[in-house]
Amino acid sequence: MHNNQSSYSRWSWIIALILALFLLWMLLTGKGPSNACCNTTSEQAAPVPIDEPSAVTEAFSFSATADGFIGTGDTSDIGWTNDIDALKALLSDNFKAEGDDRFIVLTGTVGSEEAKQQKGLDAQAFFGPDITIDNQITVVMAEPEAATPPTAN
Repeated sequence: MHNNQSSYSRWSWIIALILALFLLWMLLTGKGPSNACCNTTSEQAAPVPIDEPSAVTEAFSFSATADGFIGTGDTSDIGWTNDIDALKALLSDNFKAEGDDRFIVLTGTVGSEEAKQQKGLDAQAFFGPDITIDNQITVVMAEPEAATPPTAN
């Protein structure tokens, strides 16, 4: 009887191994029972047409100076892009604005801290309250003129 138990044990291991390999195959190929109720396969999912405007929308970004405006992406939701001439006027005197529909970096040089703050306020008024303005304008103080010593008479 000892020989018969050994045979029984061997067949149990063989069947268990076959079942394990079968379950592993089901897991790796996605054909397991868990996929039947909850997941959709790529064959069942509806394809999204690429030629629809909402399917391919590039994020908006821009770079502007008094001399020009370069923008890429979807501008349909950005109202200030309709008044590029006012933006160019705001950026006169070698100022530059770069950014996207939420964050704009303002650069250039001015002679005082008050002028820097005013340019930042003007930019905020132009772009609107929902836009964050990073005012990186540099304040350059004018060099004091060297006083000439009085001449002796």
